[in-house]
Amino acid sequence: MASKLLRAVILGPPGSGKGTVCERIAQNFGLQHLSSGHLLRENLKTGTEVGDVAKQYLEKGLLVPDHVITRLMMSELETRSAQHWLLDGFPRTLVQAEALDGICDVDLVISLNIP
Repeated sequence: MASKLLRAVILGPPGSGKGTVCERIAQNFGLQHLSSGHLLRENLKTGTEVGDVAKQYLEKGLLVPDHVITRLMMSELETRSAQHWLLDGFPRTLVQAEALDGICDVDLVISLNIP
């Protein structure tokens, strides 16, 4: 009997410890820790199409827009469709959350409330 795949998200402001918490949870529960920041840096370094588009914004000192981050993350999640995962840094906006909701059901959201 196949078990249901766990889909989880950790939300919180920059510097709140999302990455640290994600690493611990992922390690203890056998989840893939997917950091949007890490994936973006990897795509920039390897010169993928998404990385090149993101670089155009970053070089101008702009935030990478929703459609670029969403494209990056949706592509990554498609390759991990048979894995349990924990998202770190995605979604950050309503547009990103709606895109995520369109491809899967999230089972758990952890919101770090850091003063």
